[in-house]
Amino acid sequence: MSGCAAGCQVEFECGMGEWKSAQACTDWCEANLVKAEGFSCFCALAWNNLSTCFGGLTCEEYAEYLEPTMFPYPCAIESDSLMFECQGQ
Repeated sequence: MSGCAAGCQVEFECGMGEWKSAQACTDWCEANLVKAEGFSCFCALAWNNLSTCFGGLTCEEYAEYLEPTMFPYPCAIESDSLMFECQGQ
């Protein structure tokens, strides 16, 4: 089960208008997981973990993720894992 729906709900509700709807984000996220799986299962897992992490954030925490002022910021571990596992994707 992917974390796309919950993560995208937070991205849509708390983001800076990058998505027209939570469903548009979810559709992109699900397609991206398929693409990432083609790169490596670890990359797909990293994307899913980041989306899952987003799903547990408040709007304030999501804002801190978008513009971190100190480490560790929300979802920092998942973000670092994504950069490592999907390098070259």
